[in-house]
Amino acid sequence: MTAMGLTGLNLPYGEALTQEDFDRIPWAGAKFEMFNGVLFVSEGNIAVEDLDDVPDDGHRYELLGEVLVVSPAPTLLHQHVSRRLQTILEAQVPERRDVFDAPTELILPASGRSQPDLMVVVDADLSAKALVTPPELIVEILSPRTCATDMTLKKELFREDGCPHYWVVDPDEPSVLAWELAGGEYVEVGRAVGVETMELKRPFPVAVTPQRLIAR
Repeated sequence: MTAMGLTGLNLPYGEALTQEDFDRIPWAGAKFEMFNGVLFVSEGNIAVEDLDDVPDDGHRYELLGEVLVVSPAPTLLHQHVSRRLQTILEAQVPERRDVFDAPTELILPASGRSQPDLMVVVDADLSAKALVTPPELIVEILSPRTCATDMTLKKELFREDGCPHYWVVDPDEPSVLAWELAGGEYVEVGRAVGVETMELKRPFPVAVTPQRLIAR
């Protein structure tokens, strides 16, 4: 597949995909699946370079392993939580660390080319266009459309890439759940719901209260 295949999608700007969009996808030989308005494309010989020139249509394009995932634009609640958590992390991270938000790209061997919602990176090369080493921390903010991908596919691929810390935030509950890589597997090390506070010592001393993330 080439980038021309991506630019030829002509999707409605930022919207969830429909069966009509699915029927007119032009890539022969690829396998297409849709779940909650998210398109999954596999068996299409998709390469990392194919995402160099994605269309400006409001969707998020990620190559997760060998699967292209096209997600609709995030909700305002998602963006609100992302901004609040980024502010909290920036106030607590030690020196030599930066907090990046989507659409900053992460390119790794197993997970391919992704755009995590938030990443904490040590000694980032600020002249680069993408991150190519495992971040110290990856955070994904759940939505009904992306929950399954964030909790299963992404979590497994980031584990394979050796990303040491992975969090997911559920704005609807609200809650935060943290895993740490130990012996090659993710082990739950923290959880908080509502007004509870999750306090961790690794990857750096940090405290997060889910209710604060949705407060206005």
